[in-house]
Amino acid sequence: MDAVVMGIMLVSVIVTFAATVVVFVSRPLTATHIYLSVFLLSIGVWALTAGVAQPAFPAEVNLVLGRFAFLAAICLSYALYRFACTVAAHQYPHLSKLLLGSSVTLGVLSMTPLVLSRVISNEPAIIFQRQPLYYLVISLICAQLVAGLTILYAHYREVRVLRAKKRALIIFYGSFLGVIAGVVSNVLLANILPIWQSSRWAWVATTIWTVTLAYTVIRRGFLGIRLALIRSVAYIVAILTVTALYYLIAAGVSSVVGVAIRLTGFELVANVALIILISLLFGPLRRFFDRVTDRIFYRDRYDSQAILDRVSALCVEQSDLTTLATAVLQTLEPALHPEYLAVVFDSERIDTIAIGKSPRTLPALRDLKRGHLGSSGGQVLQLETPSQHIGCLLLGERLNSSRYLREDMRMLAVVADELSIAVQNIFRLEEIRSFARTLETEVSDATKELRASNKKLLEMDATKDEFVSMASHQLRTPLTSIKGYLSMVLEGDAGEISPVQRKLLMEAFVSSERMVHLIGDFLNVSRLQTGKFMVERRECNLAKIVEQEVDGIKKIAASHSIAVEYRKPARFPILYLDEGKMRQVIMNFIDNAIYYSPEGSTIAIRLKVEAGAAVLTVKDSGMGVPRSEQKHLFTKFFRAENARKQRPDGTGIGLFLAKKVVDAHGGALVFESLPGKGSTFGFSLPIKKLSSAPPVETSHQPKDHPSN
Repeated sequence: MDAVVMGIMLVSVIVTFAATVVVFVSRPLTATHIYLSVFLLSIGVWALTAGVAQPAFPAEVNLVLGRFAFLAAICLSYALYRFACTVAAHQYPHLSKLLLGSSVTLGVLSMTPLVLSRVISNEPAIIFQRQPLYYLVISLICAQLVAGLTILYAHYREVRVLRAKKRALIIFYGSFLGVIAGVVSNVLLANILPIWQSSRWAWVATTIWTVTLAYTVIRRGFLGIRLALIRSVAYIVAILTVTALYYLIAAGVSSVVGVAIRLTGFELVANVALIILISLLFGPLRRFFDRVTDRIFYRDRYDSQAILDRVSALCVEQSDLTTLATAVLQTLEPALHPEYLAVVFDSERIDTIAIGKSPRTLPALRDLKRGHLGSSGGQVLQLETPSQHIGCLLLGERLNSSRYLREDMRMLAVVADELSIAVQNIFRLEEIRSFARTLETEVSDATKELRASNKKLLEMDATKDEFVSMASHQLRTPLTSIKGYLSMVLEGDAGEISPVQRKLLMEAFVSSERMVHLIGDFLNVSRLQTGKFMVERRECNLAKIVEQEVDGIKKIAASHSIAVEYRKPARFPILYLDEGKMRQVIMNFIDNAIYYSPEGSTIAIRLKVEAGAAVLTVKDSGMGVPRSEQKHLFTKFFRAENARKQRPDGTGIGLFLAKKVVDAHGGALVFESLPGKGSTFGFSLPIKKLSSAPPVETSHQPKDHPSN
């Protein structure tokens, strides 16, 4: 009976160590892999040291084995706790540090007489003399096991995905049952019935833990090491088979010879280790025979995963239908060796793509859709997506006279699905390209029409500018004459006039004055549009210019019952300005102030030197400019809403031209306005820049208005 238990224990330990290696060498190596490897290694060492101790061994050997069993138990309990933390993705740093420190300390002490001091009895069971630290070590082991189980159970309750929840439940139950088996056999029974030597049954817990791991890996995909574990299990089964054959042969020989074979526990372990070593040495020989048998019996075997990887790469890389289909068929041909391969499309506009010796005639497409390929042993696979039937993939009879196997059809089904999606994507891409080409053609035609229309508009605009310029020149001369004659009559050069006549003539004079300014504005706008707006700077006395403009407009101001105040500076620097255009700017500011101010008000005009600049301001007490419209005030043809109501006949180009003239002199406009309280308009000119005569070639047009 002892030999049977020993054999089962050794098998369990071997499987556990093999599982440790499989988990540790798997990639990627995560914290979960590491802690699970330590856990499996620890339970293997624990089961081995607890189960291999025999009464026949010397007391010193059993004492060392017992101490190692305690050290392994501490390691496996801490590894189970850390494994549970990584699986549940919950970290408890303070608790983990406390448990790690306690485990290291008590693990070192467990190898000293402070836990197990000596072996009291070897017969009929191994009984250790326990010291007080024994119970502290047992408490730590149990605490860590309970902590690990608690975390695993909490993880099971938290998981919502059904597959992951089942996996978490299996891990918890397996760990729970293994812990129960280990605690019962090595703690409870070991203290209640020490003479029974229950520690021999530690392999039960080891088996439960290992079987649980194997099940979760194989059936639930835990840690992604399914294939590696299955291969390892196969090797272990092979080793166990050799071991069993060895003992069967030994038993048969002993029965024939008549000599009974009796082995001690140590001799049994040594024999098993020797058998395992011999089995491992047969690996290279086994691989050699595998290659030989493959060449003889499996010449047509292929790597289906490599083919699927190649097809997937082609579906991603290729965007041409013919190239893709041909490449996929060429990938399948050397693996399956069919008589021919072909792709038949639903659309009659797309030719059938085939390689190999294809038949002269193929069944009708409606028959192919039903999977009928005539009397040949070929196969038909449908190329379709949930939204579209694309065509059929045809495979002729295999040249080696064998049939298509189930593995072949599974691989071909995956190829057909990937090819269907790729072809559908190519169709959609071609539709997008066709639409893009059509759109490009339409946009090109529309662009040509727009360019032709724009050219006509530019020609019409140039004609308009030329007409405005010509009309302005033609109207300016007679209006100037009319204005001059009216001024002479008003001054009495033609004799005395009555008050009524004076009032009528004054109205005519004001209107002619406004027309002269308006024509001047239109003429300058025309020059801006045609690129003929030039600034010709000459030596000027700005103070005198302002005085003259104020004197000239006082008659108009008086007709509106408005006073104009201007105090000429005693001294003012001489500047080089375009006198005519500056006069027009000043006149526009004063004229606007008169027309938008109430009767009886006063317009204050100031000219001063401030911070190295000549500053002119014209301040009125009129209606002001709304805040929402102030940012548009100096744009062409813009007029504020209240200004249009006050003066419907305005043009909206006076302030626009004023900005162009001031900008051309390198200056800046001055503007402030409070709705309902009045406005201040003016400009600031740099004295240093304008105090010297400009070179002849500096007469220019504004930069933001190139010639057309």
